[in-house]
Amino acid sequence: GSKTALTALMNCAAVSCNCCGTRPRKRTKIVGGSDAGAGSWPWQVSLQMDRYGHVCGATLVANRWLISAAHCFQDSDAIKYSDARAWRAYMGMRVMTRGNNGAATRPIRRILLHPQYDQFTSDYDIALLELSAPVFFSDLVQPVCVPAPSHTFTTGTSCYVTGWGVLMEDGKSLSLQKQVLLNLLLN
Repeated sequence: GSKTALTALMNCAAVSCNCCGTRPRKRTKIVGGSDAGAGSWPWQVSLQMDRYGHVCGATLVANRWLISAAHCFQDSDAIKYSDARAWRAYMGMRVMTRGNNGAATRPIRRILLHPQYDQFTSDYDIALLELSAPVFFSDLVQPVCVPAPSHTFTTGTSCYVTGWGVLMEDGKSLSLQKQVLLNLLLN
């Protein structure tokens, strides 16, 4: 879905400096929907709500900013997903457990949806989230490199999709971060 497309885009970015995109604890590359090793994806963020746990993924792009999918913040009849105060960002996690398990956590200060986001077509399905305070970078918490606006991706580019999603439609969320190598398709 579009949640994983955003993470794939971010993981396809070319690394052009040491200020982002580094994986200090990265040891090996395992593909095919395998378990992700500690520190393999230090920009991966779990967005959680107190009563519901992990709801969506995000990507750390700076010490105060995350990027995620706008559809994660569409209110339902029962839940006000658009309320920034309901969310916490967990960074540096690999195993999804109750409690932070050593992860860096920050409340969300505000949620900015793309002004042209369309919930019916999923066009511009992107949001910026500001953390309540800066996060400190470590071996397990690093920002991703955001591609330049002029960068073009080509069909067939290999990209990793990472996260704690589901393995099948309506399946149960995973507790261990997964990674899979896919080829990018453009339309």
